[in-house]
Amino acid sequence: MKDFSFGNSKYKYAIIIIVLTFLVYGNSIQNNYSLDDHLVNDKNELTQHGIKNIKQVFTSYSFKEKEFNYEYRPVLLLSFAIEYSVFGVHPHISHFISILLFALFVFFLFNFLSITFPESPPLVIFFGIVLFIVHPIHTEVVDNIKSRDELLTSVFGICMLLQFQKYFVDRKTYRLLLAALFTGLGFLTKESIMVFIAVIPFLFLINSSKKKIDLKRFLIPIILIASIFIGIKLGKVHLLNSETHVRGYEFYENPLYSKNFWARIPAGFSVCLVYLRLLFWPFVLSFYYGYNEVPIDNWTSVFPYVSIVFHAGIIYLAIKYFKKDRLLSFGIIIYLAGVFAASGIIKLMPGIVGERFMFFGSAGFTIVVAALLYKLFEKYKWIVTLKSNPKINSKAILFSVALVMVLGFSSFSRNSDWKDEDTLILNDAEHLQNSAKVQDMASFRLLTKIYSQPDSPEKTKLLKQAENYCLQCLAIYPEYINCLNNLGTLYFIEQNYSESAKYYQKALKVDSTDANVLFNLATICQKLNKIEQANFYYEKALSSDPNIYNLIPFYKQYIVKNSKEVEAIAFITKILRIFPNDYELHLLIIDLYDEQHDYNSAIYYLNKAYQIKPSIELAKFKGTLEKINKK
Repeated sequence: MKDFSFGNSKYKYAIIIIVLTFLVYGNSIQNNYSLDDHLVNDKNELTQHGIKNIKQVFTSYSFKEKEFNYEYRPVLLLSFAIEYSVFGVHPHISHFISILLFALFVFFLFNFLSITFPESPPLVIFFGIVLFIVHPIHTEVVDNIKSRDELLTSVFGICMLLQFQKYFVDRKTYRLLLAALFTGLGFLTKESIMVFIAVIPFLFLINSSKKKIDLKRFLIPIILIASIFIGIKLGKVHLLNSETHVRGYEFYENPLYSKNFWARIPAGFSVCLVYLRLLFWPFVLSFYYGYNEVPIDNWTSVFPYVSIVFHAGIIYLAIKYFKKDRLLSFGIIIYLAGVFAASGIIKLMPGIVGERFMFFGSAGFTIVVAALLYKLFEKYKWIVTLKSNPKINSKAILFSVALVMVLGFSSFSRNSDWKDEDTLILNDAEHLQNSAKVQDMASFRLLTKIYSQPDSPEKTKLLKQAENYCLQCLAIYPEYINCLNNLGTLYFIEQNYSESAKYYQKALKVDSTDANVLFNLATICQKLNKIEQANFYYEKALSSDPNIYNLIPFYKQYIVKNSKEVEAIAFITKILRIFPNDYELHLLIIDLYDEQHDYNSAIYYLNKAYQIKPSIELAKFKGTLEKINKK
């Protein structure tokens, strides 16, 4: 047997843990950008100007997609702005930083548990942390660059808990100041800091079990956190310089967005079981779940009741072991805080389930597993505690090493799936047969590949695969408009125009104003030489959204080819009342007037275009037209 204790060398074990982190996740450094990474990398204007753009980072919504401005995570974007100031756009550096942040969180969690539970066997804390490192459920947080928000928030959250723990023990005021700093940074990174805040009352109770603590001193952290939260909320109102347009969520993302709060309760308890399954069997993971990969249960299903009974049981265990094994009880509390926050009962989650949402909660799970395994090993004499130093049997070592290696190898393998967006989506689509969105995303990735390689010998094969993904998606959710549009496009590429038009028309029944679909129908009509129908769909598409990619160039070609300049000028003049600041529409009407030799009108709209977006080219063109007009 071998003995195990931290003694005076607990930081040596922390270093071992950090090295293990890089061994498990180091192969992710070679990955490129993947899912949603564009939100924070080279397509986010706030980060691309580097550190000099700090004012805009703190006075703007963090993300922008089309007309949507949403979320306020300035500390997250600041970290990317600093990174790009030093390294530029470099995915491998970003992946390295993700691993480093994960390792930092592990170190601080290890430190926090060692300080908070000095009476617990060091081996339990060590093994719980090791299980946390190798658990595959964390691959999304580490491999998805955009998930740096979870990593940063977790680092701030655990540092906050560490400072509050020290404050409860020594009552030093500067601990509160540090805790306040980490709390504020957490709120400015992501709202998931609330999961860490939720365990503070239990941290207070744990310290109360050691010695009597004045309740007033517990209220100080609560008041401090509430003040920071309110201050940041009020500050956002004054700082943000752009209007927010929070996007709506679709049925296929989470059907509960259209339901009331009471419908969330049974569904949320069933979601807790899904997370529990992922924690116990993390060998088939997914970047996205959504409808109908995760069914929405109601009270007629057995699963909500099973979940309630299970979670009531572990609450009972947490209470029962509160004095005998405070680490075990605290692990249960962390798990419960994490899984309840991720369940969607209080706040709905896009995709219904997300592995990243259980990041801190999974720490509670691995602590509990380590504590229970320790008790089991003691029962079978695989571990014998002598003078607080456990003697470890080779059977316990072999079992533990095997468990760590299986989990670690699974994590190591999963990192490769996150190589890039195509690899991730097409890999996971094979086992996410019931997720409408994933099937649609897979078809779209193949469509993109077909467009980028139109002469590829695999074109026929790719078209068939994309068609199968679309049909599977529509079997799950027949009103998925993006998928109807994609399937219409597939048949268009195959020159099966009648089938293509059929699916575009189905899409219009879902949303008669979808500009993409209208544009595609216009293109089909143009191919079939149905001139007036093409004009009808072009005009409807432009009236809905003139900024659809290639819509205006295609419309201009149609106008010139069919000599419809006069009608087009009348139409564009009308919709400019709807889109008075649309630069591309102004350029189009300028070109049309120029071709009609109506230079006065062209100059009139040139002036308007110049007001929208001044440029040297427009000024020169205006000068040219004015000279021509004088002649």
